[in-house]
Amino acid sequence: MNLHPYILSFFFVLMSCGLAMCQQFPAAAGGRAFAMGNAVAALSDTWAVFNNVAGLASQERVEVAVAAQQPYGLGALQTAYLGASAPLPWGGAVGVSAMRFGDKLFNEQAFGLAFAHKISMVSVGVKASYFQRAVQDPTGVTSRTQGAFLFEIGGIARLLPTLYWGMHAYNLGQARMVSDYREEYLPVVLKTGIGYHPTESLWLNIEAEKDTEQPARVKAGFEYRLAKPFYVRTGVQTQPFVNTFGIGIRPKKLSVDYGLMIHNPLGLVHHISVSYAFRQ
Repeated sequence: MNLHPYILSFFFVLMSCGLAMCQQFPAAAGGRAFAMGNAVAALSDTWAVFNNVAGLASQERVEVAVAAQQPYGLGALQTAYLGASAPLPWGGAVGVSAMRFGDKLFNEQAFGLAFAHKISMVSVGVKASYFQRAVQDPTGVTSRTQGAFLFEIGGIARLLPTLYWGMHAYNLGQARMVSDYREEYLPVVLKTGIGYHPTESLWLNIEAEKDTEQPARVKAGFEYRLAKPFYVRTGVQTQPFVNTFGIGIRPKKLSVDYGLMIHNPLGLVHHISVSYAFRQ
């Protein structure tokens, strides 16, 4: 049996994750968010179940969404997302999420349940998730699986008719995973940002994010509706510096969004998502 492909795959996964170039959870999900530089703290859509749970409070329809991400042409770094949200008859909304990153040698999975509610101009949300990581040696003889429960909270406030402020805290309490070999604390991620929505056709977002294991980052995003149902988007991130671009098509109940990240020298990251709204 030729083990070289498996060894190389495992090496690239560890190298990339170690450099924080492919951190998949809690990375933003959805082609719209990805194309806007992941500046998502003030956005409200069905992908808020991943990005800022408070954004679910504005959901008025039952929606299901799927997405896939392909970094640098490496199958070992693929990520798949599945989310759904629904408004509640007595107010607020619920959401569920599932994510899987990696391959059979190294993978991360997360499953979450969220609730959000809107009171006047303020939306708040909470979410509980179970995060699991599995590592298998290239021979398939041994494997190690670790898991932990995570909690997060978010808020979005409408400060002015055209101005929104959002905040999100991931992994409150800093959950840890314990194995026979070591104890690992998962990172706490805090982000806050402003969304400016001067017209129905234009969104401008800027936010700051701090991961306990990484330098602080600044992200900015732009979305413009050319004409119904076509959208163009772009964004930028620091630490590391990357550019993002994307397009979206949103005819009535269906949304198809594509995002592209350009990173030098590693290459391109593709992210595509599809969502469907079932009823009003």
